[in-house]
Amino acid sequence: MKKISVPLLTLLFFGVMLFTHVGCTSERFKAVKAFYIQDCRGVCLAARTDKGVNTPVYKKGEDLIIHFKTKQLAYISVLYKDVEGVWYVLGYNHPNTNPNLVNKWLQLPSKLTFMYEPYGREEIRVIATSERMMECSTESIGNGSMVVLDPDTCMMGIRHTNGYSEVSIPIKTTP
Repeated sequence: MKKISVPLLTLLFFGVMLFTHVGCTSERFKAVKAFYIQDCRGVCLAARTDKGVNTPVYKKGEDLIIHFKTKQLAYISVLYKDVEGVWYVLGYNHPNTNPNLVNKWLQLPSKLTFMYEPYGREEIRVIATSERMMECSTESIGNGSMVVLDPDTCMMGIRHTNGYSEVSIPIKTTP
């Protein structure tokens, strides 16, 4: 299992997800269309990394920043899959209940820093639903990271949640 440096405790603050608003008008949203992926099956979710979505490359020590927006109030979860296929929770079931933040680019307040081998093809998955998602079985691995124990069952349950939308962003890590 790969060690990752993720200050997950900064994602959670008294049980509430804190987001940083990234100023963006709807016109700007259209202008950056080549730099985000959108899924409008449910709550209409758009997501991107700080380096875009076309398999961005991150070198050892670089930070990955995740941006997203929804077109309605939603619960947001962010998962990360490493080279070995292990899924990590970066944020889970956090409500965006502020109507002023709907249809605005938001970013997770913490960064995923790539520090350890192995390197290669990895994935970020951003999920939004209109109601709370089922809880997935996870295990803490001691450095603040949470590993998803049964990702297939977890994803199947999440996909049956009302208003489900999902964006997967492939990334590549190098030494």
